[in-house]
Amino acid sequence: RRSEKQKSPLNVLSIGAKAVIKATPVTRQALPCVHEGFLLTYVHIRKQILESIMEVYHRQLVKASKRGSSFVLPKIYVTGHSLGGSVGQLLAMDLASNCEVLVEPMEQSPDLSAEGELFHLPTSPLRTVDGKFSSFEEPAEQETVRLRPPIAVYTYGQPRVGNHAFARMYKQRVPHTFRVVNEGDAFTSLPHTVLMGGTYKHCGLEVMLDEGCTGNILVGPTVVETMFRFTKVRTSLAAHSLERYRDNLESGLVPDELYEYYRGHGISTSTKTSNQSELPGWLTQVKRK
Repeated sequence: RRSEKQKSPLNVLSIGAKAVIKATPVTRQALPCVHEGFLLTYVHIRKQILESIMEVYHRQLVKASKRGSSFVLPKIYVTGHSLGGSVGQLLAMDLASNCEVLVEPMEQSPDLSAEGELFHLPTSPLRTVDGKFSSFEEPAEQETVRLRPPIAVYTYGQPRVGNHAFARMYKQRVPHTFRVVNEGDAFTSLPHTVLMGGTYKHCGLEVMLDEGCTGNILVGPTVVETMFRFTKVRTSLAAHSLERYRDNLESGLVPDELYEYYRGHGISTSTKTSNQSELPGWLTQVKRK
């Protein structure tokens, strides 16, 4: 009986390749590799997530067909905190590398009441062949269109996922990735590069939130900006909490912007002018400098 690891749909390395990597650890740097624990966690929930995504796509297709409008693949937003952020990056990489939406041609308009009519396009009665128009009676065969869904990733306080080769490949396939980091968050420096031989590297553009709810946000901090903050070592466990991330993000907004952001989320909008008294208590009591 094969183990769960061997059953993984992402387990693409042959037994020989694994033996070479085990015998010569330096080859691990040349191949994209990820943390085994993160990968097994993702594989455990992979089927459920992909099925949920396809359900949403089917629902959007039916709505677009009823309106008579063209169908556009909805953008998939992946987000997560801590372990959820690392697993989210694996999901985004999986979607960008292994998942496609197949749009098959069909002779007639789709029956919206029928199940299983997923992503079909009507056959055009007229096309060109070698620069000439073909007849209506002999429509040329259409090929299945393959589409990849657009993806955006936002993570908060996530650990490192893979090595340098994986980070380079991830940047090419999922460029719209923002990795939000609280200043001092200890979990964002794990797995430790020194203890683990320097094999792990973060993916995505770093967005650093200044500690103390000052509202300062550094998007893609440079080496110089990082050097001037050398005293802010990432050893704080409290900075990893989801509440601290929420407070630091909201500290960058003025009360009017917060009110506009939370409109439609349980806050009364009967008046056109913003009323700070209508903001929830957990929001107005945030410490801001």
